[in-house]
Amino acid sequence: MKHLAFFLALVLALPLHAGRSFNGSTDKITANGIGTALDISGGNLTVSFWWYPASVSSGTQAAVAHFSNGVGGSQFWVGLGVPSGIAAANQLGYGVGCCGAVTGESYANCASASTANKWYQVVLWSINGTSTGLLVNGGTFCNISTGWDGATIFAGQHNFTIGNQTPGTSYPATGIIAEIAVWNTTLSLGQMKALAAVCPVGASARRMGFPQPAGYFPLWGVTSPEPDLSGNVLNGTLTGTTPAIHPPCTP
Repeated sequence: MKHLAFFLALVLALPLHAGRSFNGSTDKITANGIGTALDISGGNLTVSFWWYPASVSSGTQAAVAHFSNGVGGSQFWVGLGVPSGIAAANQLGYGVGCCGAVTGESYANCASASTANKWYQVVLWSINGTSTGLLVNGGTFCNISTGWDGATIFAGQHNFTIGNQTPGTSYPATGIIAEIAVWNTTLSLGQMKALAAVCPVGASARRMGFPQPAGYFPLWGVTSPEPDLSGNVLNGTLTGTTPAIHPPCTP
């Protein structure tokens, strides 16, 4: 009976939801990315999240961004149809920094078309001065990289956003986004691949030696503001969104 009571208490303590749904219009979550742990200007970073897009044909969608459209505050953005005007609307892609010698930012996009209403685990990584890349579903869907191209990452300009990119041109995302984590270092390839099955923070991540992230937003959907559980308490301000389901990763 004691074991049963403990199990029931554990189940009741777990969040009913761990993900938020975005309407592709006004919904977004904003966290302080100016002079905080999320203000990563050194060029070495890893961004991980799960995404269940409701549409893959609605134009450019910025799922997670720290402003990249223009010189001021350009750090990174990742989503569908990114970079705008280069990747097709149904292709996952990213941009890091701004105004490099050739392309303006270090970027690449998956060649394969994404499908609506399907989970994708997306990892963006950057090694300062060397390369940037995107790993999707542990590399089984997409594993692509590009050279640095002289892009610069600017600090102290704009906030970190989930489900959109602001300020500047707006690129709202559709569907469910969850388990967002940002590190101010480049994870090992093995760790990045493992994120297709392991949540960024938890017992499984600790066993694999994951470092503590600079920001971690599981998007539980049970409190407002949305908690940052990295320890830096850079809680997200909600604009719309609704609680949704959890992605298939193990804590």
